[in-house]
Amino acid sequence: MLYLDRPNRVYVFLEPVDFRKQIDGLCALVQSEFGERPFEDAWYLFLSRDKKKIKLLYWRGTGFALWLFRLDRDIFQLGIIRQKGQLQISWSTLSKFLNGDSLFESKPHTPFLPKRFS
Repeated sequence: MLYLDRPNRVYVFLEPVDFRKQIDGLCALVQSEFGERPFEDAWYLFLSRDKKKIKLLYWRGTGFALWLFRLDRDIFQLGIIRQKGQLQISWSTLSKFLNGDSLFESKPHTPFLPKRFS
């Protein structure tokens, strides 16, 4: 379950990431770009090039969890990015971002109900 424990810190990698990377590749990115150990009590959020997918990586105490969230009709809105690298955000900002708000502006996702899944 994703929302069992709240992390102390949430980091967003502001540059697009190659989504072929899995846990090991993202852990290496955390060490090189964030300067953090991936075993810390922190969550790391990565955005795809098309801004339709995010990956969330975190340590669960006995292993890593990697979550993928994909939007069908909308994109994740970051707003105007004024820095490169990473950004530390709060738990509530992460929750709002996953629900559709922009990180820097308030504009929610358009609701979408699929008619059929195949």
